[in-house]
Amino acid sequence: MCGIVAYSGEDNFNPDKIKLSLGVVKNITEAKVFLNKMDFEPEKQFMGHVRSKTSGYNILKNAHPFDFDHLVGIHNGTLDNIWSILPEFELSSANYNVDSEALFAILNKTLEPKNIAKIIGSMALVWHYKKTGNLYIYRNDERPLYYGFIDKGVQK
Repeated sequence: MCGIVAYSGEDNFNPDKIKLSLGVVKNITEAKVFLNKMDFEPEKQFMGHVRSKTSGYNILKNAHPFDFDHLVGIHNGTLDNIWSILPEFELSSANYNVDSEALFAILNKTLEPKNIAKIIGSMALVWHYKKTGNLYIYRNDERPLYYGFIDKGVQK
């Protein structure tokens, strides 16, 4: 099963609590091995994703997060119609290996979260718009996603 976690706050997050940062680091190693070897500077935001593939191969290109010009995003779920709606956004399925990557390609191109409503399937999403620095979360009824407020921040 996939898992996602995110944090956004005014103060640097303590890296001893969770060893993840917003910087895009991809790896296909087991999470416990990867996190023990990871060295990073603390950030004001981070996103993490552990992927249990439902489509595509277990290769680095398919690992989350997906980093585009305007956003970085992670997704938990399986999308049913993503390949058929890509042409509506002048995007080609030949450019994407997995449904999650195609979803964030749409959001990156349009910069419109309302386009998520056109996508059918299960989803819990976390994405960061680079220009504004805002961290967004979304889920539908098919995936859980919990959040809470701590010291002016949002945690999973």
